[in-house]
Amino acid sequence: MRPTPKMALLALAITLFVTQGIVSQVTSESPEQFVGRYLEMSKTDAVGTVKLMHPEALLSFKTLLTPLFEVKPPTVGTEILSVKNADAYAALSPEEVYVRFISYIYRTSPGFGATIGASEMKVLGGVTEGELVHVLYRMKVRIADVSVDKVEIITVKKNGSGWAAMLSGDYEGLVDAIVKRPVGQPPTPKRKRT
Repeated sequence: MRPTPKMALLALAITLFVTQGIVSQVTSESPEQFVGRYLEMSKTDAVGTVKLMHPEALLSFKTLLTPLFEVKPPTVGTEILSVKNADAYAALSPEEVYVRFISYIYRTSPGFGATIGASEMKVLGGVTEGELVHVLYRMKVRIADVSVDKVEIITVKKNGSGWAAMLSGDYEGLVDAIVKRPVGQPPTPKRKRT
């Protein structure tokens, strides 16, 4: 079966959702333990993870979506985030933007939650770079008749006494694809080598 643009968007959305941050509530938790806990939590509470994300990640996410309201007319932005215009978008908190985006993914892709819940994810290890730790994990997921087995990275950073994940670079490609797509055509995510 040949992957459709909607399947590609769903696969990218799964990857992006999983790479969102959860703030560590356990002070002695290692970055790898934190990511393992996050991966398990991501299977059951998508919208709730907003409370556990790094504030910098949430603000970056809102900033990345701003171009959706710079195109005329901003129909994609208003459809995804359920706001009437750029002023209404600007008034949203970064947390609310994330919640609305994740809610849109679940609303328009009914099998998304079940797909995430059925996925297998395993932490492989981490590499420290200054104040950041890059944690690798393997994700195995099945979308329709297509199996995806890939290694991904979640970058974490201290937030208070715990850890929180930062945004991945995949978001920039997704927003760019959404902004530049022809009217009525779903975005086709950029392919990333694994």
